[in-house]
Amino acid sequence: MPNQGWFTSRVTGHEYVRGILFQVFGDRMMHPRKPRHRANIKVAGTFLLLSIFFVLSNPHARTHQRTIFYPNRACGMAERFVSRADWTSASSNSSAQRTKVLRTETRVSAVSHRELYASWREVIHASSQFSKLYCESFILYSALVQHANAEDRLTKAPLARPRISAKRCAVILALRVLPDTSASGTDSAYWLHKFENTERRLEGLGWKVFSANCTLPRSLSRRASRVPKLSPGVFFPNTERVLYSDVKYLSTISKVEASALARVLLQGTQFGIVQHAVRDEMASEGAHIASQVRQKRPTMVDDVDVMREQIFSLQAALSFEEQRNFAIEGGLHARVLRGNGNSSFLDALWLDEYARGCDRDQIAFFGAAARAGLRRMYPFSCQDRFDRAGVYRSVFDGRFTVTIHCTLSHVLACARSWA
Repeated sequence: MPNQGWFTSRVTGHEYVRGILFQVFGDRMMHPRKPRHRANIKVAGTFLLLSIFFVLSNPHARTHQRTIFYPNRACGMAERFVSRADWTSASSNSSAQRTKVLRTETRVSAVSHRELYASWREVIHASSQFSKLYCESFILYSALVQHANAEDRLTKAPLARPRISAKRCAVILALRVLPDTSASGTDSAYWLHKFENTERRLEGLGWKVFSANCTLPRSLSRRASRVPKLSPGVFFPNTERVLYSDVKYLSTISKVEASALARVLLQGTQFGIVQHAVRDEMASEGAHIASQVRQKRPTMVDDVDVMREQIFSLQAALSFEEQRNFAIEGGLHARVLRGNGNSSFLDALWLDEYARGCDRDQIAFFGAAARAGLRRMYPFSCQDRFDRAGVYRSVFDGRFTVTIHCTLSHVLACARSWA
């Protein structure tokens, strides 16, 4: 089992020095009894004086952090920390004071929320009723926007039967973006038939599919998928918790029970996600996306220059720590949607930051997390170079907490032990 949690015990400078002496000279140094050890005592005394001088003159050496790991049961250490924490003294500011102000608009900020939401209207109505009738406790869901110019991600990622105890509650929110036949001469019937075949494949595996037809400009077709991804409360207003997965992860997460996976991700907080496995900070993520567009996936973004402009704006507004700490893998996350403590605070910021011009939701998360004022309260020991995973709390609303995990493999291992 991977290392899965930790706490730190504070050791005073005297104890630290005593521990070093014991390791170097053993018990004989600490308790000399015979004359032949006097030479060793003189050397040790000199070393002791030098060590004490170092401890007293260096404030960073006065306290030594000792990390202790807990195998197996540590999967729930963060959850116990959150459940025992005293949030009663945490401030809850007014809506006008709840977020940090960022000046990050770009030239695509005129993207219409109304047009994007209108395309999902039928699906929103059907999924809302479904969540009330059948799935008030938990839903596993993914979003699928099919259009003629989209990347065919389904052919690259194998689909799998969802592993979920509530059999009805594995949902695909699907949007069929049909081409404008008058402008392109493309046969809409052909594409509609192809899209319906994909949905039938999913239903055959046990997914409940809610779908609708629409026409959208090419610039909005890909962005439409972010509406259900970033604002699940609109689609499932009667459901307590949800787990979102990109299509590419559906096969991977089918190895564990979905509600157990959601609990591991959340760890008692309102939002749970995994840190990015390789990106150090926001600029490196942007550079990687730009290289992917040039080499393999030209439709990965609508406009590379717009993405760069957004990154430049965020770099000017965010601290160095915020540009590092909020590098996440956006394809898998869990949320609490109902109750006094829920994810709506961060969900609204994430969608708003994306609509301001962010062409990738991973980039938008940097701005959203910074605006939420997230600060790490309980670090995880991931044994990596990042030092950013852990439990975060908002400085604007102390009741709102987020868990950012070390790795997906760690989360899956915990979910298997909890199922």
